[in-house]
Amino acid sequence: MDNKVKGSYLLINKYSVELANRYKKSIKVSSDFYLYFTPGPNLTVNNYLEGEIIELSPLLVKINILTNGIELTLSQLAIGDVYYLERENGIEALSSEPAILAALFDCELSINAIYQDISIGFRLGNLSIYENIFKLNANHSINAISNKITLVEHPRRVEVFKLAQEKLLDTLPKEVARCYANGYASELTGGIDSRLVYALGLAGGGAPKIDFTIGNQFDNDVIVAELISKLSKSKHIRINNNLMDSQLAEDGYDFVSFSGFSVNAASYSWLPSVYRQLDSVRTGQLTGAGGECACDFYFTPFDRLIKSPYILDEWLKKRLYLSGNKMLKAIPMSDELHKNLFNKLKVIVDTSSIDTWRNSMTSLYSEHRVKNWVGPVLNASDNYYNVSAPLLSDTYLNWANSIPLKLRRNRQAQLGLIKILNPKLAMIPYGFKLGKNVLLNNKHINLLNKIYKRTIGFNKTDDLGSTSTIKKLTSDVVIREELRVIMREYFSVKESNIELIINNPDVYTKQLGYLVTACWAKRKVNEISLSYKIRK
Repeated sequence: MDNKVKGSYLLINKYSVELANRYKKSIKVSSDFYLYFTPGPNLTVNNYLEGEIIELSPLLVKINILTNGIELTLSQLAIGDVYYLERENGIEALSSEPAILAALFDCELSINAIYQDISIGFRLGNLSIYENIFKLNANHSINAISNKITLVEHPRRVEVFKLAQEKLLDTLPKEVARCYANGYASELTGGIDSRLVYALGLAGGGAPKIDFTIGNQFDNDVIVAELISKLSKSKHIRINNNLMDSQLAEDGYDFVSFSGFSVNAASYSWLPSVYRQLDSVRTGQLTGAGGECACDFYFTPFDRLIKSPYILDEWLKKRLYLSGNKMLKAIPMSDELHKNLFNKLKVIVDTSSIDTWRNSMTSLYSEHRVKNWVGPVLNASDNYYNVSAPLLSDTYLNWANSIPLKLRRNRQAQLGLIKILNPKLAMIPYGFKLGKNVLLNNKHINLLNKIYKRTIGFNKTDDLGSTSTIKKLTSDVVIREELRVIMREYFSVKESNIELIINNPDVYTKQLGYLVTACWAKRKVNEISLSYKIRK
């Protein structure tokens, strides 16, 4: 599998032959700044476009060259790769790759970013893995005009629900159908989001030639996905989720690097081996990622109590913190780092009333969790195939933001939309209802499920391959030593605790996955510094 030629760029106030050789083109855009770039489907630079603009791509970064500088524009969530270096004197440089900024300006790993990774599984706001390097926030663009780089904030768009839904129904079905016509495959699960994308495409008059599902033969998702494929007469492919590719560490390093060192090495290092199995049957993939921006992901029955700071702190620990977080007790500065995380959360959420709290929760999910977790996975995946994410498009997000609170509960708005788009598709049960529906609740399927669970299922502890992946990664001598360095030098963990954590990957799966990500972020900077030897 050859990686795609993806667009990349660097804006900096110096010229360097080494940098010019790294990119296809270089332009002096002002008296101080040089723009180095390689055009690609994810990056347009005025008339320097090379390749097709992918439909519905929230990953796209547009660079407009002006008479006295440039402006960068993105989609509403600003998921595209835009990182900037900011120190005491303001913003000094921009790039699609945080590691090259870290190498150029000697930036260390960010302890707060790593702590947020290992505690809650994503980063709040604009944190990157490196100190002084930030990822552009949602609802922002960035300009470099007259030798000054500035952030531009855009107000959230507020639309009437009915009008937003009419626009969605008029726009997205045609766009998804166009992707199907261009050979895109559909990622199918037994859930609502992938079903909604499917319904959009069918309503637009299209259908995929290929659907695929990751899982074992009698998994609920696989059973439901096969029923959906029969409805559209598409070919369904099942991909085993217990993949152990011989080049797992190499694949993981590349994928995590492509994500800007924002994804969990345990959760995603195996994905390239899945992509290799699909290379010959599709040109791109349609994903349902981001669909839950339309629901009440973080709502709880106890929201009315949230005015109390104590309750908010408990909510953070109980609702956001990952399993396995007892590892945090081994970090001497854990209380200080938790306090910093809590203060960041307080800035994001408004606890003045239940309505403002729930609006804040909607923002927390979409503008922080989705943007800083799901977005990087898609950016990394875009190096292997053409990514189309209609449920992260501005059209869908405007609709999602307009949904009344009462329709967010139990995903009523999405379910209603599927019923409008394709009533037959809406009648097929969802994976979480398997066994509760007459269509699927028959003795043959139940018998096969029992046999599978008793012979294979109970031995499977993976969260889509995460546990087996981290076990293999932590068996690598080089990675084990890198992990020791990160825990010792950045978090002052005692040697005995370091060995305890490394030797229990099944307990600390997610935490070790993010620590491996940090190891690779540090390794990447060293590689760039050695390769280019750029004068600081």
